[in-house]
Amino acid sequence: MKTKRLSTVKSATHSAPKPTLRVSKNFHANIIERVTATCKLLPDGDTVKDVAITLINSYISVGNLPAKDCRKEAVMIFTLLKSEIDKAISRSQTARNRASQKKSKTDTPEPTIETVGNDEIEPEPRPNRRQRRLQEQAQKRLNRCRIKPLYRPSPCLEFTS
Repeated sequence: MKTKRLSTVKSATHSAPKPTLRVSKNFHANIIERVTATCKLLPDGDTVKDVAITLINSYISVGNLPAKDCRKEAVMIFTLLKSEIDKAISRSQTARNRASQKKSKTDTPEPTIETVGNDEIEPEPRPNRRQRRLQEQAQKRLNRCRIKPLYRPSPCLEFTS
């Protein structure tokens, strides 16, 4: 007789909501790595690291500034990184705005066929990237032929036919 395994219940750490970051995950990981490397140099590095990371996460998620009773080393680390964090927050905000605008544009489909009276006219399809690059290369080739001196036979003349 076969028995089914019951799925395990997620632990409390997995079910807790993650803090919302107003910066990219890559930037956040980079900042945490830099703080960890900096705090390794201090004699009391582990506690300073914990306090500094808490300050940074609080500022990134909510915008809280450090309290006056925090450790001086952690406040110093936070102060040095604050301008970078502010720039990253503004970059992420503009990227989110662009993404939402792009998403709203794609939500409203535009007609691909133009109607003029009762006649339906399809717009000419745009050449694909390879075709466009071939056209650009041919144009550059012609431009190079015009610049080269006249006494040299031009290899470009073979391609103009």
